[in-house]
Amino acid sequence: MSPRREPLPESMQAVQVHAYDGKPESISVENVPVQRPKVGQVTLRVAAAPINPSDLMFLHGRYGLTKPTPAIPGFEGAGTVVSAGPDPYARWLVGKRVACGTDPEGGGTWAEYVTTSTRLCMPLPPRVSDEEGAMAMANPVTAIALLQEAKERGHRAAVHMAAAGALGRILYRIASKEGFPIIHVVRREEQVRLLKELGDGIVLNSTSPGFPERLREESHRLGATIAFDPIGGESTGQLVDALPTGSQIVVYGALSPDDARIDPKKLVFDGKQIEGFWFPEWAKKKGMLRMISCARKAIKGIGVDWTTEVAERVPLDQVRDAMRRYEEDMSRGKVLLVPSSSGPSASHGTPGDESQVSATRHSSRTQATNHVRSADGIKRANAPWRLGGDAYVVDLIMPAEILDRECFVPEILKGRRLGTVSRMIYVDYRDSPVGPYKELLFNPPKFRLDKTRCRTISRIFVSTPEAVVNGVENWGLPKTFAEFDSRTLPNGREQITVSSEGNVFAELTFSSVRFGFPFSDRRLPESFRTMAQPHAGKTYLYAPITSGTMKMGRLRESRFDSKMFPDISQGRILYCVRLADFRMHIPAATIQPLPEG
Repeated sequence: MSPRREPLPESMQAVQVHAYDGKPESISVENVPVQRPKVGQVTLRVAAAPINPSDLMFLHGRYGLTKPTPAIPGFEGAGTVVSAGPDPYARWLVGKRVACGTDPEGGGTWAEYVTTSTRLCMPLPPRVSDEEGAMAMANPVTAIALLQEAKERGHRAAVHMAAAGALGRILYRIASKEGFPIIHVVRREEQVRLLKELGDGIVLNSTSPGFPERLREESHRLGATIAFDPIGGESTGQLVDALPTGSQIVVYGALSPDDARIDPKKLVFDGKQIEGFWFPEWAKKKGMLRMISCARKAIKGIGVDWTTEVAERVPLDQVRDAMRRYEEDMSRGKVLLVPSSSGPSASHGTPGDESQVSATRHSSRTQATNHVRSADGIKRANAPWRLGGDAYVVDLIMPAEILDRECFVPEILKGRRLGTVSRMIYVDYRDSPVGPYKELLFNPPKFRLDKTRCRTISRIFVSTPEAVVNGVENWGLPKTFAEFDSRTLPNGREQITVSSEGNVFAELTFSSVRFGFPFSDRRLPESFRTMAQPHAGKTYLYAPITSGTMKMGRLRESRFDSKMFPDISQGRILYCVRLADFRMHIPAATIQPLPEG
């Protein structure tokens, strides 16, 4: 079933901020144009969007960015993708429920629709509701990142201020589960009881008599040498005074309008440090792989490791009252903004909500023409195929035990291996009978099939459903859908990330020289080019022909999840070449029974 698209309206209801002064009269709800998605973007029909402390800071002009007014607030939300830019991954997201962040230059989520980057979208599993997904990006991801920072810097314990808020409760649960001691600081006794109900932990009330002494005592006893402070003002000064020598105070918010008063002697003589933490900048430094890892862990933990309480659901046109009530007591739970014309959404499983295409359901074909779009929306193109594009080819030697255990070699081919050279190929097909797509594949060493020396593809990921289905039907290829992201770095290198359901499992960086020489394997004996793919009790045999310009290349960096793709860092690379502007002819396969034994 093809993804369901729906026409975008010309206008929508959205919250508008006209001045960054935090005044209610500077907020209005108006009809505004719906932004159309461009390359790398999708448009969501918003189901829910929370009010977060960062949103309030933005409206008061105290956040890390401002936008030209009038602007639509809201940094996170969830909904269903209803329109997409022209690129394959964006189109694949259509019909899927996603949690999303927002582009700094674009509109926010406090609206009926939001257009944002595909890189800021995370598909939601069926068990996670839209409301839960709407609260998945900001607080859970930040809590996970803060705890990772504490561990990576070698700290044994931490202090967290404003611990009764949504982020604080998530951090409480994560730290308890992972056995990392944290002193949680709140402002009221009922908040102490609230956290204690979540599990064992040290909770201090900052308004209790003797709090500064108790904080100093507990932080020294546990060796808490890092603190996370979303408040600022007096709170930061208390942490500087209380924590042990050499401690770090990480300020990740500014809920207090007051300036922090710091004793400079604590910094000069006690070696204490104060630094800021802003997740967008942290994510830039750590890289896309880390950011996606945090987001995936956040979504995985929803309803398992933590839940976020929802205090109320409020239509967009009542946003002023909702903001006032949230500011009065942030610890009572989240306030969710929902479209004024509908109640809160908790839908699941919209059409097209699949992580990969099942090729078996498309196994029968009756079309007589070479190019057919069937009822399921998948374009079919019979072999032979002519393709063009660019590719990087890496030949390497993998240890035998790794080949047998982690390289996905079909059982029927084990024990038939000849030689030792494996091959990894990344391809950017600009031209194909089913449109452009990208591909990452692994060839184990050649094997003997009867009297023929052949190669096979043991693992292959592609970026479009059409490539999956046609690969299986024409040549028995074990293709699986994945999301590809490629970019050219300022130094001219090419960086590729490949992910499935938001989980990055391959990250590669290539470079190549400028000059090359003509290449063609047309004159090679067919036995040198023969591929054999076991599939559904049969063997698909074919011999591609490739020509183009060959350039010396280099695989600069690589990371793999061996559960998804062979980790070639376990092997020894022999060489890397780039095939630029290549042309490839793939004939129809000869289909034979699988050999016995």
